[in-house]
Amino acid sequence: MANKLNIRQRNDATTQCHMLHLKQTDLLSQLLPNTQAMQSLRSLSIGRISQAALEEIFANCSQLESLLLCDRMGSGVLYDIRSIGLCCMLKVLMLPLNVGTPLAICSLANLTHLTLQRQELSQGTDWMRTVRAIIHAKRFNLQALSFDGSWLTAPLNLSHLQLAQCTALTDLRLSNCNLGENSPLLPLSCQRISFRRCSMGMPLGYKGTHPLLKKLELFDCRILSEVPILRHILNVRRHQPVDGPLLFTFSQSTRLRYEFTKWSHEDVRVHSEWLLVKELEPHQADTWRLQVGTVSMKFAHSINDVPSLQLPEESIPSAADVVRMLGSL
Repeated sequence: MANKLNIRQRNDATTQCHMLHLKQTDLLSQLLPNTQAMQSLRSLSIGRISQAALEEIFANCSQLESLLLCDRMGSGVLYDIRSIGLCCMLKVLMLPLNVGTPLAICSLANLTHLTLQRQELSQGTDWMRTVRAIIHAKRFNLQALSFDGSWLTAPLNLSHLQLAQCTALTDLRLSNCNLGENSPLLPLSCQRISFRRCSMGMPLGYKGTHPLLKKLELFDCRILSEVPILRHILNVRRHQPVDGPLLFTFSQSTRLRYEFTKWSHEDVRVHSEWLLVKELEPHQADTWRLQVGTVSMKFAHSINDVPSLQLPEESIPSAADVVRMLGSL
């Protein structure tokens, strides 16, 4: 098929978005330096591109606010993005799951959304190194993380992502992950954690939950632990100085349904101070889905203070209790 280059331009000088979509890029690399229209592009969507043409985009499209490099099937090119900082206006960015020099995105002060994606991945590709590097570098600005583990060849150890250091993180979504017995370590800022088609031990063990967590969702998940799940989570919450109940939502789990139906109306009422339980039908639980091999991040301003948490007086240990606890160490 012949090379295609389609550029839509409006006559209105205030146009905010110009879209480009192409399959082959030899023509692009020749035209970019001589095309004044590229200087004012706001949005660019690319199907496949060479490294040389990508460098031309970085050098000539300084007004870009959205760049989607949709090389999902893999062109065999490990893109080097060290010059991406020249596109200093970027707010939305999509890149292949594995890129060279991933920390170059840290120079993008206006970036709010980053998506890493590939529908096919060659064996032995260490794409997790890219993900870990970006999360660590942007740990104070990472507000939301969506992670699909379809390409993982081993159980995911969430501690390697060091999410506890992500002090602005409010929303964590995991799909197609084998989490084993690991409990996620979460910062106090986290308000919601959602699992879809995951295999895990006890969801949110003692290390993984905290009193400010508001929502926990399990959709079509396999739980390996034989401990009663609702009872376990309830016991954790009852021993915390919680600021309201945790909303626990599940779908497609006969085990959780059986456990929940054993609660009487009185149990539900008494437990509602710490835990609210809701079962959804599969179509109701379809509130979010990730494409295979997708990692998405949302960035915001860093949080510089600790959330306020009022402790009830009875939960504050006395001096005698402190001495007794220290003596047992």
